[in-house]
Amino acid sequence: MVNIIGQNLKHKNGEIFSVLNQTDEQYVTLNNGKTYSYCKMFSSGTFVLLDDAIQSEVMKDIVNVQKVIELLKKQDEYEQKRQKTCRLLYGLKFGYYSGRNISNSHKDLQDIGKNGFEYYKIYGKKALDIYKKGCKYLGFDKSKSNSFNILQPLYDTDCSPEGYSVLMFAHSDVNGETNGTWINIIDKDKYYIYTEIKETPPENEKRITFVKQKDGYYVFIGVYKLAECNENYPRKGMYQYVYTLESENYKPLSTAEQIRIAKQKLAMYKAELAKLTTQQNNK
Repeated sequence: MVNIIGQNLKHKNGEIFSVLNQTDEQYVTLNNGKTYSYCKMFSSGTFVLLDDAIQSEVMKDIVNVQKVIELLKKQDEYEQKRQKTCRLLYGLKFGYYSGRNISNSHKDLQDIGKNGFEYYKIYGKKALDIYKKGCKYLGFDKSKSNSFNILQPLYDTDCSPEGYSVLMFAHSDVNGETNGTWINIIDKDKYYIYTEIKETPPENEKRITFVKQKDGYYVFIGVYKLAECNENYPRKGMYQYVYTLESENYKPLSTAEQIRIAKQKLAMYKAELAKLTTQQNNK
């Protein structure tokens, strides 16, 4: 902060004052008995120092001071958010949250053949039943069904015709539960996974995602994609995986689109087979 004690300055109404004192806390006291914010009094144009050179120094200094203030503000906001997240994770881990219902709009599983999975609609209480209907009406991979059975992870990759994963959160802040290994926080257009296990999700993975609410029903919350991974957050040794909403609804593929994807996969399989055959012949 530039030392301006003893300097004269002019108020925008034309009155002239002098600086009696200034503090390290960025406050300036004038001979009118009033105290002002060092940054605000000059950046707002309320006061101008009569010495042009010092006025120029002050304006440059204010830019740097404001940068520091903004940085400290962001650091404080970050720390408050980190501590709030720690409290939330602690509360979930030790059962201090009772959960909530996020939807009361039930959909018949037969309807997904026509409309697919719709945003914030309820599709039943059993993950396996929901997945099997996806197999029947949406072309999900039947060989992945066991991943959605009782005591299974309720997650698998490359489930849909276009290669999307399917994830069903049995435990999260929505129903107030956690299995201790993963703590899941659901927001309106994001969800957060906290774990001490470092994971490597498939590249460009998209997840057809459901979450179990307090009353035990699974709600479809959209198609998500990994946005960021933060190590040692909100505490040392923990990983935060942030997924953001890509699409609210998952629509059935048209016949033409299914054929296109099938042809594309067939071409990939043929290319891989040709590669393996060449490698075998070269041995």
